[in-house]
Amino acid sequence: MHVVGWEQSFDPAKAINDDLTQTESGLYFQGAHPLVTLDNIRAIVPDDFVYRYPEWNMILEYKKGAKVRHNNEIWIARKDNQNEEPTKSDFNDDFGNEYWGVYNFVSDYLERLTRNGIAQMVQTFTQVKGLDKETKNLLERRTFFDGAGGIRETLQNTHKLVGFEIVPVRSMGVTMKIEQIGLQMTGATGMVRMYLFHSSQIDPIKTFDLNFTVTNGGFQWFPLKDCYLPYISDATNAGGSWYLCYNQD
Repeated sequence: MHVVGWEQSFDPAKAINDDLTQTESGLYFQGAHPLVTLDNIRAIVPDDFVYRYPEWNMILEYKKGAKVRHNNEIWIARKDNQNEEPTKSDFNDDFGNEYWGVYNFVSDYLERLTRNGIAQMVQTFTQVKGLDKETKNLLERRTFFDGAGGIRETLQNTHKLVGFEIVPVRSMGVTMKIEQIGLQMTGATGMVRMYLFHSSQIDPIKTFDLNFTVTNGGFQWFPLKDCYLPYISDATNAGGSWYLCYNQD
């Protein structure tokens, strides 16, 4: 959403939400064409767009962030309230009150327009490339290790930390996700602790305690929740390798 942003209006009265002005690439939509301006966007907002917001009702309870129509304005709740009429006052220079503030519905329309444009662009790109057989699926799911998994093909216990090195595509914005871990072991059952390391850190980024219950060399899958391997994060440096390991002891 924030790869390309919208330039803020010079007129404070026509300012859009700051969230829409964020740009990770340094590019702005207004730079694509001289006619792409905030004034022109306002001009094409449908006349009935404001009717997507319900009329204020003194009986209803409103949570913080709720949006309503009242006196030809759109209002957003600043805090939970009931029977507090949205009214304008200029004592604090924002033309709102303690419970309600005037909401810029143009920002809402602009965000919807941006998201729809991104979705349409991605769909068009994949359809055209798919017809020309020039691309793979953007989201590809595959098994990391492809092997026979024979019951008798066991590895000797070396009493060491063993596992796989995982090298995802090293590119900003590309994130790999581990959805499941499969274990196949002989001997006793019980809890197996798995470690996820990154080459830029000494300590594991994540640990997983997997309750292995299959006997006689059987195989068992364990689904994981939110196990992402990002290109860069607060806990890791850019790029690098990941290591999914367990201790044989």
